[in-house]
Amino acid sequence: MNTIILNNKNEIIMINPEYDYNLDKTLIGHTDYVISLLQLSNGMLVSGSGDGTIIIWNPNDDYNLVKTLTGHTLIYLSLNRHKFI
Repeated sequence: MNTIILNNKNEIIMINPEYDYNLDKTLIGHTDYVISLLQLSNGMLVSGSGDGTIIIWNPNDDYNLVKTLTGHTLIYLSLNRHKFI
């Protein structure tokens, strides 16, 4: 299934499967605008926000929130996955 994952200068992430412009799911967990989105090789969705948190979402469980990573005071401008040897 093809899916578009969007954010629009706010704290909400929108899931739109099938490219049909019908919003399927809204992910709410951040308290400030979402800046970065990354899909990991295991399918998990990771979002970074101006609130200084990173949230991990599980698309195989209706995009439920898996974990919120806190403790940073900086904004997450970019997320990147690395393959470690």
